[in-house]
Amino acid sequence: MASKLTQAELDLMRTWDEDYYAHVFVTADEYEHKMVVSADGDYIEMADGTRLLDFTTGLLCVTAGHRNSHIREGIVEALDRFGFVYEGLATPYRAKATKLIMEDILGPDNWAGRIRFTASGSEAVELALMVAKLVTDRPNVISRDFAYHGWTHGAISAMGLPGSRGILASPGGEVRRPAGIPAQGFFFAPAPYCRHCPIGHTYPACTQQRDVLPCISALEHQILTLGADSVAAVIAESIFGVGMIHPPAEYLSQMRELTRDHGILWIDDEVMTGFARTGKWFAYQHADGVTPDLMTIGKGVVSAALPVGGLIMSREIAQFMDAYRWETVATFSGHPIAMAAVTANLEWMISVNAPERAAEQGRILGGLMQELQRKHPCIVDVQGAGLLWAIELRRSDGSRVIEADRHFIPTGDVMTPSLFVAIEAAKRGMSIATAPPNTLRLGPSLVASEEILRIGVNILDDVLTAFEAWAG
Repeated sequence: MASKLTQAELDLMRTWDEDYYAHVFVTADEYEHKMVVSADGDYIEMADGTRLLDFTTGLLCVTAGHRNSHIREGIVEALDRFGFVYEGLATPYRAKATKLIMEDILGPDNWAGRIRFTASGSEAVELALMVAKLVTDRPNVISRDFAYHGWTHGAISAMGLPGSRGILASPGGEVRRPAGIPAQGFFFAPAPYCRHCPIGHTYPACTQQRDVLPCISALEHQILTLGADSVAAVIAESIFGVGMIHPPAEYLSQMRELTRDHGILWIDDEVMTGFARTGKWFAYQHADGVTPDLMTIGKGVVSAALPVGGLIMSREIAQFMDAYRWETVATFSGHPIAMAAVTANLEWMISVNAPERAAEQGRILGGLMQELQRKHPCIVDVQGAGLLWAIELRRSDGSRVIEADRHFIPTGDVMTPSLFVAIEAAKRGMSIATAPPNTLRLGPSLVASEEILRIGVNILDDVLTAFEAWAG
């Protein structure tokens, strides 16, 4: 395709897009065609020539920046050598990608045994749920409120965000939910959402008269109610990537101890937080001495250059699986071109010391966020680590604009704070995510300079002034 499209070509593509594609988040009548014609570094370019600073790196996935030259070169080289190879056969790229993850990145943690690649993070979650049930021979899985785990059957069954469970929501108020979702065997524990504790406690006061956090006690109560010998796994993000909740410091270690005490596996969903997003290679590493049994990866493993996910198994689980013939296969698992992209991405990340770079960017961004909070009374909370930040917004009287918050279902003609900010930011040259409804989700790339970070925050500063006038 030519690098420069004519207006006639753009008009024709608009027709194809509007007539044939099944669009998400809007009805056919609500859809507004927006064509991206290129992307580079921290910016995406629209068909009308507008350049937008991508301050959420797509869906928190373009960690190495758009069109990273090292990744591009790796893909081009692989295309000169390969087409398709199914996962029953090895390729040099898959072998190298595996070594980079298992030895260079995870080796020091001394827990990972084997890895299997998939074509997406959702598939990785499905694989993790399958393995957990195969290994334990137990039917039940416990997730948490406000958790996000993907869009496939098992993943949306583990979803703690009702508005993200594959629903259809009409402007008139009708909501259609997929029959049988959540599927049988999925249960939920309270989220460690300290600012608005769902079980009525206040942190850190809640820790002063008990050995464990109340939300951990609630999780144990759920386990005991079901019967520990019926629970295959607890699936939990170390940091909530869409729910945008950073648990208290002691939460992860207490959860890990609880699952081990009851012989239950922990599936650590790192699809959104993995590969330096939070200033560590993986978010679980923020808790000393904690390691998972199963870990899902995606997004950052390839900086979204191609569709890749994966499941990493502990040595104990790998040893168990090694004794059996695993009767599953997926067409695109370990695709050589995708593996070349993973290899190039990880080589680049290692060469720039991605976790330390993200941590330093996070320190800069955190300081800018604090300045923003002092200036804008609509900001009631700022949480973040590395290149994953959340800003919670309120009206001037302290009330939520969307009272349902993370239980929000997008029916009717409702403007959420995050959507308002996203629309106003786009007018000023910046793209950001629109969920959760009362919270802004920010996630710049590893290539973002301090100047880029300041540009993004300055735009946000202007937009929040407009938000305060709008929200009251």
